[in-house]
Amino acid sequence: MAFFFRTWLVVSFYLQFFACSALKARPSSADQEEVHELNPLLSEVYLPPLAKIQPDHVKPAVLFRLLEAQSKFEELETYLAAQLKDGSSLTYEDIMPQLENVYETQGQPWTYFSHLLSVRNSPRLRELEDELQPKMVSFGLRISQSKPIYRALAKLNSSAAFASLPEARQRAVHAELLDRKLSGVSLEGSAAEEFNKLQKELSELSTDFSNHVLDAKSAWNITLHS
Repeated sequence: MAFFFRTWLVVSFYLQFFACSALKARPSSADQEEVHELNPLLSEVYLPPLAKIQPDHVKPAVLFRLLEAQSKFEELETYLAAQLKDGSSLTYEDIMPQLENVYETQGQPWTYFSHLLSVRNSPRLRELEDELQPKMVSFGLRISQSKPIYRALAKLNSSAAFASLPEARQRAVHAELLDRKLSGVSLEGSAAEEFNKLQKELSELSTDFSNHVLDAKSAWNITLHS
């Protein structure tokens, strides 16, 4: 689903920096370079250096990418809202590449972190998941319930030029529209609040269930005698 970007991806002075930032400001270029240099979760190589990732890398990387994704998301929302207000036409290129970039920016370190939870689970990693997952879910809901993005996609879908798009692009737009409807984009007021509350509870229950399954597998053993 769009709200989970189709998929989710995870040293001490950076942790303090990002905790204080609390998703309010975008890091400077110098900060970006320094964080990229020291944090393997922010590596942009095709195969991430998973063996180098430590628990202390997770929170700074996830919050750093959330900051970037939030900035890109707000820029896209502002642009689309202006285009809609002016009655300007919208193309596939005006919406989808930028939207996919938001998904990728948000999801990259969380995807790697989720993999580590599956293969190298530990109490510390679980603590980080409990702390960071609500932020991921909240921002995911914000993306999927964006009115400007939904209206822009709907306008593109109903335009005369839409029929000339390749089938794959049409399917991508249709999938986004459906995902957003299922993610509560049309809800308002108390209905939207209740929906978001249930989504967060569902995310917590899913994590608890996965942890119980993993613990059960780890605790099980069988001794065979010849």
